[in-house]
Amino acid sequence: MTDLEKKIQGMSAAKQAMLRKMLKGKAVKLDEQQAVQTMIAEPEQRYTPYAPRSFQLAQLKAAAKAGTGHWFFMETQRDALDIERFVETINQLVAHHTILHSIQVDDGQSTQLQTRTAVDWQAHVVDLRGVDESSKVLRLAQIRAQFEAPRAGENTQPFMVTICQLDNNQWQLFVGADLMLLDLVSVEFLALQWRQLYEGRKSLGEIGALTFRDYCQTERAFQKSSREWQNSRTYWTEKLADLPPVLTGDDLSSTQPVSTAGAEYRVDIIDKSLWMAIKAFASDNKLTGSMVIYSLFTLALAGTARLADFTLEMRLFNRISFDAKVNDILGQYSSGTFSKVEIDGLAQFVDYCRQLESQTWADLDNGFYDVVSEQALTEQVKDNRIVFTSTISRYSEFVEEGVVPPMKWFGAMHNGVAHVPGQALELLIVENANLLELHWFIDHNKASGGVEQVITQTASLIKSVAQAPERFFACANAQLVDLSFCDCAVEEA
Repeated sequence: MTDLEKKIQGMSAAKQAMLRKMLKGKAVKLDEQQAVQTMIAEPEQRYTPYAPRSFQLAQLKAAAKAGTGHWFFMETQRDALDIERFVETINQLVAHHTILHSIQVDDGQSTQLQTRTAVDWQAHVVDLRGVDESSKVLRLAQIRAQFEAPRAGENTQPFMVTICQLDNNQWQLFVGADLMLLDLVSVEFLALQWRQLYEGRKSLGEIGALTFRDYCQTERAFQKSSREWQNSRTYWTEKLADLPPVLTGDDLSSTQPVSTAGAEYRVDIIDKSLWMAIKAFASDNKLTGSMVIYSLFTLALAGTARLADFTLEMRLFNRISFDAKVNDILGQYSSGTFSKVEIDGLAQFVDYCRQLESQTWADLDNGFYDVVSEQALTEQVKDNRIVFTSTISRYSEFVEEGVVPPMKWFGAMHNGVAHVPGQALELLIVENANLLELHWFIDHNKASGGVEQVITQTASLIKSVAQAPERFFACANAQLVDLSFCDCAVEEA
């Protein structure tokens, strides 16, 4: 029995139920009859090139078309740091995880990923104590510029860290990662491992030594023998014909001017009282809070696009449980399902939520097959996609750490951006210490001015449901095409 299972047994029935619901984000369980049950470990092959996953292949194709790379960057500020230990631990982790010193190789015939056999990687430390304000601002701007731009080519680093020491034991951290190699959940697992090593709560030897290459090779063998994977592919093959067109950034019509900001990141914080009210409404109606937020996001999209039915992409980070320490393996696990949105004819908001949630669970049960990437590879999906991602369902490792997500250890977010070719807008939701965070990743070059309206209306709708859920309606089609539908969403008392 694991420590987490012991903790669960000692809780009340209500707390057990709540925690088990939070753990829906854990690794996908395998059917006992599958041929592949354990990881195909090939340590001697760790530097041998291997084929990318479907999501990576689709993103490579999008990058070639767009002429830009994939890159995630965050800049944070924090207090108090043992800089020597901080640098030592991340240097150890980069040496441990081969994916953090891997590169994309394209020989013109086949695209592969391979790991550099020799790595001279170091976190950079910049001492800005005692530097005058204008010089400090200029130096920070220069570092920020190095991290903001998308990465491409064999000479770039797939993972970068620069730590700036300011006066009064203040620190500014810059972290960048190649999104071809790491998904955002892997960045979060890296932050968790980094903190555990830094605080002496775990040794490097306790972190699984298997590689992402091992995972990919095992996943390919699994797909050849897996009934679940075959069933998922059949499910989506049959469902595709019934899906309305995929909503894109081009559909978000608006009179607002298109921003010239390029790629942008922003976060909206939903107050504790509002988020607790949303969760209470969800619980009372046997729903999950994340699906209520998803429902409101789709309503905001519908109102802006003036569409009552469309298809939306939902991003997943499934890790199949081939090994007990599969979550220690960093990599790009992203895949996608399509979500069918139908608003017309559903006036009651709770009925709309129930329909979306029921459909979503059925779709997630068939999440072994990456239908979005497979469709993108055959050019059946248009560019400038809109994506919804929920990380509220948490992995057991994150739950054991407490209510604060691991990446918060880096400090308060000061700046950030995510470059994803072919993607116009992504909403990623996170629960942090009883607050709801709406993380918006926007590419203004691929989205119309309607993005601003979607962001504003999503926050407005969340407030409306939190304050008066019994009076909130999904609105009929005739109201949804009216851009003032936010004002009519709550029935007058």
